[in-house]
Amino acid sequence: MSLRDLVLCTALCASLNACSTLPSAGVKDADPLGKALATTESLDAARSPASVNTPPISAHVTEEVVVAWQEQAGGFKNRTPMLVQHGGQTYRLTATAPADIQIDELVPVVPQEKRKLANPVLRPGVGTPFVAHWFSTEERRKTHPFLSEVGYLHPVTVTLAFGPPSPAGREVRLVVHDVRREETAVVSGKRQPLAADFSAPGEWILQAVSTRKDLGMSGFGAMRNSAKYLDKMGLFGLEPPAPDRVPVIFVHGLMSRPLTWQNAFNELTADPVIRKKYQIFFFRYPSGVPVAFSAKNLRSELAGLHDELHRLGNDKAADHMVLIGHSMGGLLSKMQLVRSGDRLWMNILGDTPDKLKLSPQEREAFKPYMEFEPNSHVDRVIFVCTPHQGSKMAQGLAGAIGRGVISLPGRILGSTYDLIQGDGPDNPMMKKFLGKGIPSSIENLNPESRFVKTSTQLELKPGLHIHSIVGNRDGRLLTDPKCSDGVVPYTSAHLPNVESELVVNADHGAHAKAEAIAEIRRILLLHLKTISYR
Repeated sequence: MSLRDLVLCTALCASLNACSTLPSAGVKDADPLGKALATTESLDAARSPASVNTPPISAHVTEEVVVAWQEQAGGFKNRTPMLVQHGGQTYRLTATAPADIQIDELVPVVPQEKRKLANPVLRPGVGTPFVAHWFSTEERRKTHPFLSEVGYLHPVTVTLAFGPPSPAGREVRLVVHDVRREETAVVSGKRQPLAADFSAPGEWILQAVSTRKDLGMSGFGAMRNSAKYLDKMGLFGLEPPAPDRVPVIFVHGLMSRPLTWQNAFNELTADPVIRKKYQIFFFRYPSGVPVAFSAKNLRSELAGLHDELHRLGNDKAADHMVLIGHSMGGLLSKMQLVRSGDRLWMNILGDTPDKLKLSPQEREAFKPYMEFEPNSHVDRVIFVCTPHQGSKMAQGLAGAIGRGVISLPGRILGSTYDLIQGDGPDNPMMKKFLGKGIPSSIENLNPESRFVKTSTQLELKPGLHIHSIVGNRDGRLLTDPKCSDGVVPYTSAHLPNVESELVVNADHGAHAKAEAIAEIRRILLLHLKTISYR
């Protein structure tokens, strides 16, 4: 036989063999997936029923199975059973997941050596942790108002279960577990602790924002050029609003962004009660805009969240929200919990609306910023390094530099801007106020500003549970006028008659310190007892 004939014969035999062994058109002769399944099968067979922990290689190979399967299936959302052949063995792979977790893809967790969070929250056990990722699209954001550009991220764990061999192929079940609700799983015929990586979503975000400019927001950039980031203002969560968990809303401060809460978010999930009973949301805003503007938007977002929770039947939890504000974020939070009356009209614009001779259109344009009632659905607030009396830094060189770099878009006030651009009302005080332009957030922090002087007169609503966490950078006596976190003096951060006040030996970044996070945890656990939420 010639070399040419030998080659043709070999090719023909290979072709006939392939036709005889592939059961149907749905079969994938995928070497990576087939090899991974075969390896995992052998490990599963060799594992002792009494073993509690899966050998490390099993987790690695399970990851290979998931990745290879998703590449062929086009992501996790295509869960059609797949036939895979390898080494004469046919596998019938089926994937299942909890109905309330939305998944487009399962993403392998970030390797430990590449992690950014200092204290990973892990639970040992069987299975392989992943991040369940549901993509953010413009179309989805129309019906999911709390979906940010990172999408929804959920910590899950995958287990593989092999059925007995059969002529139709050996059954392989790829099972996605919700590790927040499930602590054990049946593997190799025995119920065992289920592995979990609760830090995985946070690590995914930290890795993503470091490489993709379309994700997240620059803290300084958003203060300096608020117009560029106005579309990122809003309330968002890493999961859809839940029908059975209490909302906690984190509000960042000046020249900051939601990532400032990364340590708190990560370490609070270490508590099994908190991760089961609470759902954390973040309010993001470009911090150069006036406090009243951001506060008005937070007010609208909280109303929308309450409506959605009410629709889901989560009335009890929805009526006991918790606000946690750092620095200027504390002022935004405070503005949700006071009654304005006519004091903002009087102190900022000079008189009541009727005396200002405002037209109905003008009054309606200013009203959301000047008139509001305390939010009846928030009954606990934690102020962290909050300048209730302002900060003298806003008066000095740092404040002057800050005011100099901030560029405010005129249309942040919507239809109110149109009034400013026109002739305006006849009232001299109104003209004087509008003639100065829109005040920046730094001007709002000046102890001599109308905003600070007015906001200090607004009392927090009766019955509200109030807590303070205050930084004391140099460990001074609290009676020392120089006692400060380096930005906010103790006299400004201190509130009388609060339920608790913790002074932390820390600078203005006290919210990221272990002692402060432990205090937040204590308060959240207390809150559950107070509202009798089980």
